[in-house]
Amino acid sequence: MSAVAVPIPDMGESVNEAILVRWLKQSGEAVAVDEPICVLETDKADVELPSPAAGVLTTERQAGDTVLVGDTIASVDADAPASPAAAPPAGDAAVNASPAVRRLLQEKGLDSAEAVTAITATGKGGRLTKADVEAHLAGADATKAASAPHPAPTAAPAPVPGPVPTAIGTAERAERREPMSKLRRRIAERLVAV
Repeated sequence: MSAVAVPIPDMGESVNEAILVRWLKQSGEAVAVDEPICVLETDKADVELPSPAAGVLTTERQAGDTVLVGDTIASVDADAPASPAAAPPAGDAAVNASPAVRRLLQEKGLDSAEAVTAITATGKGGRLTKADVEAHLAGADATKAASAPHPAPTAAPAPVPGPVPTAIGTAERAERREPMSKLRRRIAERLVAV
């Protein structure tokens, strides 16, 4: 079987290009059919692009690249061996959860089989939900707080003065500039037009 190309699909009327925001799977990792492999940003929405086939992913474009509808950004080869680092976590196969919940589990370090089985699933059909993970984390934090020794009360420190107002009703704030996403740029254009 040959490699299956991963093209940028038609994403709706008047959407001709997108920005490849980030790869959710890296080159050499095993992917399943319909598993999200990257995030694309258009001027209308952010979209997760699913894998068209099961196999090993080979990326052809970098995060941050602007891609056109129809461009090939990767390929999936069913015959290629997966890299050892790309093996899914032990609990991943047994997790009945959406990709977003799986990502949350991975971010919080709860993607091992033991950690996943410790979380009570309350979703439909025994599905693990984001609320289940957050409740588990809140319970773990409460347990840590209860077992931690409580320090003796001390005198409250003197209040630190805040920023001095520079104009009526305003205070100095640190400014941070970053490029606008396509979606924010389109919203700004529409607000100016109104």
